[in-house]
Amino acid sequence: MNLESKFREQLKVCRNFAGSAGEFWTQYSSLLGQLGVAEKLCILILNPEGKWQALASYPLAAERFSMPIALGDADFQSWVDESLEHGFATRDGEPVRQGSALLIALETGSNQSVLALFHDPLKSMDTLAQQGPVLQTVADVPASYLRGRQLHQALEDVRHCIQTLDTLNIINSQTRFYAMAMALCNEVKDRFGCSRVSLGYFKEPYIRAQAISNMDRFEPKMEIVQQLEATMEEAVDQDEDILYPAPDNQGGAITREHRQYAEAEGSGFLLTMPLRLGEQAVGAICFERQDRTFSEHDIRALRVLCDQVARRVHDLRESDRWIGARMAAGLRQFFGGYLGYTHTWRKVFAILGTAVFLALIFIRVEYRVEAPCILRSSQLLHLPSPYQGFIEEVNVKVGDFVPAQQVLLALDTSELLVERANRLAEIQAYSSEAENAEAERRLADLRIANAQRKQSEAALELIEFQLARADLRAPFAGVIVEGDLTERVGAPVEKGETLMRLSRLEDLYVEMKVNERDIPHIQDSIGGEFALASKPDERFPFTIERIEPVALAEPNGSVFHVRGVIDDTANDWWRPGMSGVAKINTEKRSLLWIFTHRLVDFLRLQLWW
Repeated sequence: MNLESKFREQLKVCRNFAGSAGEFWTQYSSLLGQLGVAEKLCILILNPEGKWQALASYPLAAERFSMPIALGDADFQSWVDESLEHGFATRDGEPVRQGSALLIALETGSNQSVLALFHDPLKSMDTLAQQGPVLQTVADVPASYLRGRQLHQALEDVRHCIQTLDTLNIINSQTRFYAMAMALCNEVKDRFGCSRVSLGYFKEPYIRAQAISNMDRFEPKMEIVQQLEATMEEAVDQDEDILYPAPDNQGGAITREHRQYAEAEGSGFLLTMPLRLGEQAVGAICFERQDRTFSEHDIRALRVLCDQVARRVHDLRESDRWIGARMAAGLRQFFGGYLGYTHTWRKVFAILGTAVFLALIFIRVEYRVEAPCILRSSQLLHLPSPYQGFIEEVNVKVGDFVPAQQVLLALDTSELLVERANRLAEIQAYSSEAENAEAERRLADLRIANAQRKQSEAALELIEFQLARADLRAPFAGVIVEGDLTERVGAPVEKGETLMRLSRLEDLYVEMKVNERDIPHIQDSIGGEFALASKPDERFPFTIERIEPVALAEPNGSVFHVRGVIDDTANDWWRPGMSGVAKINTEKRSLLWIFTHRLVDFLRLQLWW
């Protein structure tokens, strides 16, 4: 009965345990070991890497707990799955190396998997299985501990939040920097159980102590004050919260000044935190205790407090100076960004901007007016259909170069040949009638027959003329610029219908459409260069021949047609109608004028009165 009461008392202690997680698992494994289920046991947890590792074991021994089964193999995983499904599972013989083993799934209140592994080399599997339901009654103890720990942490966070808000309320009621600094140090000292709290502010190039709790006045040149300032600078230089004595898990922070200050003042524990505005440290607060160190909750709460008061400390420090100091600080900050050793990129861009601005003013280049252009031919011939008929054959396509007298297109002559034969027959018939009338001395019939013969001969001449023109030939060498009739073979055409257009290549010129706003700039220009869309990498010079005196209205504004004579000989690949961009040379202008004259002209046009 005494043993049962003792176990219940230990079970209650485990459920309400307030220590660290490592201490809890040690005590919990001891509690499970006292049940006498197996000779030894081990608590296992699944780490984030997916591997099982030991948290605690029973009995506590110097040697490492020897696992009765390999934790990473498939047999162990199937054992784990069975225990998670049924609450517990047993194994004996293989794969257990010796005796029997029992695996219990522990409740943690989260997705974290935790197991209790019991191993006894002498007991059978059935004996251990009988203890499974008993062990399940205490499997929820870890969940009770973790819930209590979370509740305790939440209560601590609420308490520290209330302390932070109360401290902020007190310091926000102060309108002067020194009064606010003293209120901050004294309030934090009382609320967090510190023996001393000191506030330091950055005054280039060092940290200077501004307020020390319970000390209305102090001499800045005192050695202990200088050591305190050096302690704050040590934290600011490393931009890190420094706890002294440093715990084992703290990084490689340097604490030499903290050690010297603690030895000189006899302080047991120190915590120094920088005050940050964004990424820049503007000061530091040093917290001192004699009896206990700063816990994780204390550090987190003080870090939140420092982050919240940093802006108030900085603003009140800057505004609580006389107007001359504030103006000097503002000018120094402004010019320091350009002349100091910081803000390198700002100075680089300022120098580059100045150099670019001077270059825009003093560098002068030839200004070139840009305009769309098109190749035109001075000789363009239209080739119409000589008579109404059908297309029989097409020998060329648009873009083909043809020599003089080449047959471009042939019309169907079958109907003309039939009509020609009819006319020949009529002429023969009328000639015979005339001879008969003459032999019989019928003068009237003779005259009628001769007239009809002449009429048929005239019709025959027309047919011969049309047959001679059935083949459409090029009157001169050139290029076909219009009339792709390859798909109209066999289609009818009307007399006079334009079938093709032929252009010479020797007399090409460039026609430009210059916006009316650029006409004043090209009045005295001689020429320029143009490039065609077919080969934009090649440039061809031209000379301005004339500017049309009348502007033509277009959707984007009025334009003037400017004609330019091409200086070079025509290339074989040039074709009339090719478009591109021309740039007309004018006088030299500054880069600033080139980049801004459009805007200046627009403002002058819109804002004049």
